Amino acid sequence: MKNLVKAFKGKIKIFLSIRRKTGIFFSKKMLPSSYTIISDDCWAGQLEKQLGIAYTTPTVGLYIIGKDYISFIKNIHMPNALQLDFIESIENFPVAVTPFTKLYFMHFEDEKEALDKFSRRFKRIDYKNIFFKMDFGKPGVTEKEIEEWNNMKLPNSVAFYPPSVTQFIHNGIMIPEWDLDGAAMFNICRKYFDVFNWLKKGELHTTIKYRILNFMFLDPTSFARVKKIFAGGSKAC
Repeated sequence: MKNLVKAFKGKIKIFLSIRRKTGIFFSKKMLPSSYTIISDDCWAGQLEKQLGIAYTTPTVGLYIIGKDYISFIKNIHMPNALQLDFIESIENFPVAVTPFTKLYFMHFEDEKEALDKFSRRFKRIDYKNIFFKMDFGKPGVTEKEIEEWNNMKLPNSVAFYPPSVTQFIHNGIMIPEWDLDGAAMFNICRKYFDVFNWLKKGELHTTIKYRILNFMFLDPTSFARVKKIFAGGSKAC
């Protein structure tokens, strides 16, 4: 019996490895040759992290509060947008300001690491194919930020929000299982949002074909959610 269980686990391990490699293969095929996602949290870097490719965005491992994010993307083309000045804060991670925003480097050990990686990734921004993502469920986001976002009418943009937000939001997608964590939200929102179609065509709609492909090969959390359901755990996210 133990040998059968061991053999079964070995086959499952092989299957998951093949699934992961297949997902990475198809994902890379569906990506445009060059793009940059500017987000208000760790969401932007998750695609590159899962595919094992170079980050093309400086908004990795950090977060930006609502009003500061609006200011950041409005002025991202300015020559001094990269001018970081680190400040004292009550946080246990580096915090810096630019002439337009405040950046919370929550996944960085020290100021040197934050400056080096932010500066290097900032230089990779493709200004001809830039996309923007904002989350309107975050603390500090008010009706003023919603109004500003709506007035900007950014074409290559997407905005996520929880069911508690009832206002109209430009290019908004309501996420029933909304989560505060940006990295977790990347996998959650893929059930409702085709990130590849967005990056290639700037369109927000999804299809049945994409949902099946996402579940079978692309979403690394799909089978973990199924396991949780059959184990009688909490609701899948």
